[in-house]
Amino acid sequence: METQITKEQVIDYLGALSVQEIAILIDDLQETWGISLPQPVQQVPNVEQKPEDEQTEFDIVLEGYGDKKINVIKTIRQVIPGLGLKEA
Repeated sequence: METQITKEQVIDYLGALSVQEIAILIDDLQETWGISLPQPVQQVPNVEQKPEDEQTEFDIVLEGYGDKKINVIKTIRQVIPGLGLKEA
């Protein structure tokens, strides 16, 4: 006489297993039954990709510097590396 296992018993059994044990069980079932389950695909955004409409170059027009000319020159040289004193 064959013993009938209920759905609740299967759920209780699976609930007592670790994730690793369930993964092994799934692999065994796939092999036994000759099936394969699709693997979930997780899309990761490309953080290096810039939107095409992102502005990367700017025109700056300095109309005046007031009485702090040296501070303005120092700030410009910090913002635009590689500029000499004369270019800044």
